[in-house]
Amino acid sequence: VRDRFLLRKDAMDIVKDIKKGSASKSALETLEAYAVNDLVVRIDYVPVAKVYLDDRYRDYLKRVEGAYEARDIDALLGMKRDLYNDTEMLNKGELLTKIGIYLETLTRSSYLFSFAKWRDQIWAEIATEFHFLEPELRKSLTSPMQKQMRTKDSTIELSVTGREDDSEVSLDISGGNDAITIKDILVKAGVYHEEDLVPRKKGRGS
Repeated sequence: VRDRFLLRKDAMDIVKDIKKGSASKSALETLEAYAVNDLVVRIDYVPVAKVYLDDRYRDYLKRVEGAYEARDIDALLGMKRDLYNDTEMLNKGELLTKIGIYLETLTRSSYLFSFAKWRDQIWAEIATEFHFLEPELRKSLTSPMQKQMRTKDSTIELSVTGREDDSEVSLDISGGNDAITIKDILVKAGVYHEEDLVPRKKGRGS
């Protein structure tokens, strides 16, 4: 029983490595050898491994990892759109999850600025882009607030400390296209980090 447990644990680790693209060339052969004496490995693990060893999946995975290493947000967004529209790749969930995590990491930013700038230059621009946020954003003009809001693909955390011109407003954003749209609004209002001014590479599908 102990040997069976250790064998199955090793099989699970091999499948995880295959999904990540870091498995050895003999990974599938090892799984198939385990499957001879283990029905679970034969029925559950080997078929999954074969799906993730598909050439298209491995090519996508390589491109996703490369785009993340290059901090190429537009390339990741382009691949995300391609995958959503791809009706043939059955194992795209793993890739979409990975892309989502990478986009969250690359777009996560915090901004601090005055209430005057929020009131006069920023809030209405965000409300125009995201109409469904307008009621909550408007409340920030009349009273202090801390609020987390979601768009289709991004998270916004807003903190307004008061209504004086020099009261602090902080905005934390992360996600995908919507986070980039908000960053562009902030840049236009003169609120940005140096990296926000660096032209982004235009990835496939952007």
